[in-house]
Amino acid sequence: MRHSYKTEAIVIRGRDLSERDRIVTFISPSEGKFDAVCKGAKKVVAKTSARYEPLNMLKLSVTVGRNLDTVEQSELVTVFPEIRKTLEATAQALYYLDIINRSLEKREENHRIYNLVKKSLLLMEGGQEMDILTRAFEAKFLVLMGYKPVTDSCCVCGDPGGHLRVDFCRGGVICPKCSDLSGEGETSRIMPGTLQALKFLLKCRLDSLSTVKFHDRIGNELKEVLRNMIEFNNPGAMANRRCYDTLG
Repeated sequence: MRHSYKTEAIVIRGRDLSERDRIVTFISPSEGKFDAVCKGAKKVVAKTSARYEPLNMLKLSVTVGRNLDTVEQSELVTVFPEIRKTLEATAQALYYLDIINRSLEKREENHRIYNLVKKSLLLMEGGQEMDILTRAFEAKFLVLMGYKPVTDSCCVCGDPGGHLRVDFCRGGVICPKCSDLSGEGETSRIMPGTLQALKFLLKCRLDSLSTVKFHDRIGNELKEVLRNMIEFNNPGAMANRRCYDTLG
């Protein structure tokens, strides 16, 4: 059994353990989501007291414990200063972390989820337009969690064609015949332009978004479709739905 490990990580959240120490939840490429004790993290005068704030990216040296691991050393990589300059950007970034926190089980290694979060934060820090980036994040999140929407045929019977209704529970576009069998509130119409935008976001690279723009109607409908899909497939991820819906 290993006794220690080193990893890059992003702080998701923290909670008090004692008058001096905190339990901090991290996301890392090798460890997935995990908790670790950060000693002295509550001391105002401590040089490390601000290192464990949500959004901070660090390099950690961690000792394995029986119940909880302990951070022995930490090196601050970035605090994403440009994101923190505005309340809107900070809220968007925390939204990414909250969805991840509510969706992942502890210690499930998933470097692709980590890379999605890290890349999204770095792009936002670099000035990427936030609404487009958030829609792309949500689309990629669905794919990586195994909920990739079906967009080219009916998600129930496989009937091909330009179906313009989406079933959130079943996870994709649906033909008129099958939509009659869906429960109330599980389906919604989707404009052709929104469907094309969704297909693009599912396939595109995050770093190819700099020149992408969507009409407001398409952007608003994409937001509704993607968040409904996340909520129906993973209800816990959207526990703060009302708060999220005020974001871009």
